Amino acid sequence: MQVDRETFFALQAKIKDVPYSQSLGWHETAYKSAQNKLLYFVNTTDDPRICCFGSLSKRRYFGRILSITGISKKKDVNITEYRSFFKSIVDEGFNMINIMDLGRNSAEFEVGVRRAGFVRPFGFSLCPMSLIVDLKAPFQFHRKWRSHVRNSIACGNTFYPVEEPTMADAEEFSRMFGELKDRKRLSYNCVPENIFYLVSHGYKLFFMKDKDGVNIAGRLEYICDKNVYDIYAANTNIGLSNGAVYHLQEEILKYLSEHKYNEFDYGMIPPSDNHMDDIYIAKSYSGGTPIGYNGQWQYCKSLMKKYISSIYTFGIHHKQLY
Repeated sequence: MQVDRETFFALQAKIKDVPYSQSLGWHETAYKSAQNKLLYFVNTTDDPRICCFGSLSKRRYFGRILSITGISKKKDVNITEYRSFFKSIVDEGFNMINIMDLGRNSAEFEVGVRRAGFVRPFGFSLCPMSLIVDLKAPFQFHRKWRSHVRNSIACGNTFYPVEEPTMADAEEFSRMFGELKDRKRLSYNCVPENIFYLVSHGYKLFFMKDKDGVNIAGRLEYICDKNVYDIYAANTNIGLSNGAVYHLQEEILKYLSEHKYNEFDYGMIPPSDNHMDDIYIAKSYSGGTPIGYNGQWQYCKSLMKKYISSIYTFGIHHKQLY
């Protein structure tokens, strides 16, 4: 069923497993300019077990398209509950519904969403895999990882978890992200106001400082219950060259372990046969284990429109195919 924004977040607060993309912080920053296009769904207002919000768009020829990233759910949701929830969204009459769920691959989820009328899209435009680090187990860092960390320590770099974030911290993160953006030719920014809002609503900043106290690497993490999800890296050129990036990540994992968190999710890390595999290999040196997400699902009233949607995504917009 559909509810309003205030009711939705009041009900979502009763569910522990909330992906970053469904958090209040992400809602207020990533969707800042699209608030009037968001729709909110829960399975029930009495004892909510599944909920999500999605963005509604209208496109010529395609009609009304609902896009959902992430599903908030309790751990013991069964097939019948999944089917009923997704079927209720289908019954709203959208021409197309696209779902990307960041939950761990689940047979119950897949059976439920399939029985509600969803199938896999013709191609994945978002990586359906990740690397998970078990924070309760002894760390097993690769020798190449340890070599980078030793280099960083020799340079006098020090770890700094931001316990009481200020706007100045958000501006520092944005500054360092600017270097990464230029280096990788990214199309988006990390606006200080958004970063500050996030760290005030369930997200946490970590920095690595050089021997003079200058920030040379940073990471923004989302914390939900006892699990942590990697959101943004802000790696300066100096931080890359002297091992600070690896040193920062190792110290973050140790910090989280000491504070009794369960696992760290690197977030959509794709193994491949191209340059992206370098990222996968580098992350795997921290001892991460590969896992699969529930991933992308699509409901479409017209098979022809489903084909055209795939051509539009990969042929015209040249999205990465996973």
